[in-house]
Amino acid sequence: MVSEQIPDPHHWRYGFKSNDGYVLMSAERKLLLISVGALCVALLPMPYEYYTLLRVTMCGILSYLAYSAWGRSNNGISWILGTFAAIYNPIAPLHLVREIWLIINLLTGGLLIKVYVNADKVFQENDSGVHAPPSND
Repeated sequence: MVSEQIPDPHHWRYGFKSNDGYVLMSAERKLLLISVGALCVALLPMPYEYYTLLRVTMCGILSYLAYSAWGRSNNGISWILGTFAAIYNPIAPLHLVREIWLIINLLTGGLLIKVYVNADKVFQENDSGVHAPPSND
């Protein structure tokens, strides 16, 4: 019986099978699912504190996802995610009415679902195999 070598489960890439046969999920995919769930809850009438917490977490998560996509030479989606991170910025907040935030939350949720579906392309390694931002050469 040939034993299959199992890669390090803490490796950044997803799709590896653990000893139990479960496919491990990347940090990016987990953050995408958490974000979409939080945005779905935001569609309900919630206390103001929830939206403040949502703003902080979405800014952080979107910033991380933008950096992660940039590090894998996917600059287009990186700029889009970075723009959405700036919209959710808690330090210099945009003061918009609830109806506008509802539209922004729906657009952000749709974007994150699209990124989740295309995560293979968005978060793939660049040509050099290095997880770092591209050089300006």
